[in-house]
Amino acid sequence: PIVRRQFGQALIEQKNYERALSMLQSIVDECPPTDGEAIEAQGLIGRLFKQRYVDGNRNRDEELLNQAVDHYRKAAENAPNNYWPAINDVSCTLRANRVGFSWADADDARTRAKAIVEGLDRLWTRKRPQAWDQASYVQAFVALNEFERAEHALSDYLSNRGTDSFEVSSTYRQFIEVLQLDREQGGRRIVDRLWNAVDEHRSGGAFSD
Repeated sequence: PIVRRQFGQALIEQKNYERALSMLQSIVDECPPTDGEAIEAQGLIGRLFKQRYVDGNRNRDEELLNQAVDHYRKAAENAPNNYWPAINDVSCTLRANRVGFSWADADDARTRAKAIVEGLDRLWTRKRPQAWDQASYVQAFVALNEFERAEHALSDYLSNRGTDSFEVSSTYRQFIEVLQLDREQGGRRIVDRLWNAVDEHRSGGAFSD
């Protein structure tokens, strides 16, 4: 399953969506719902539908975003301490609410974002922060419109030596394509800082001595 999941992820990157969906769905069908690879595959199916939505550049393509939220939520429910599917559920729901989809409850999404912040605060009292969790932390504060706290969290995320090029690029893409943070006055500085980090990683200068 781990090889098939990574292959499915690579197919998404190549925008070979139908083959990726078949590959990832086979993992979900064959593994127990709480199995780590099933959770990752379920979340990646959510990402697949999310990416199809933003690639299409058609705000009214409601079903794609609804499918993204559904799969992210299933992954989050089966892994309550794995925060990346949960924050993607939040972000996609908020995007759907801005577009005007009736099923997208912004208040519920922000309640989920607050729970993510609280969950990570508890986690970090006994465990060292991991880069992917810090990215979720930043995104949760953005969802709550707490941009100053998001900036502080972003500093911690970017200074984590585990934050690699893939992490930073994915975060930047999420903030531009889904949250459209470049359109928010309070979010432009966050986007600019992320782009600078992406550029630094591409030039090979990140975390150099």
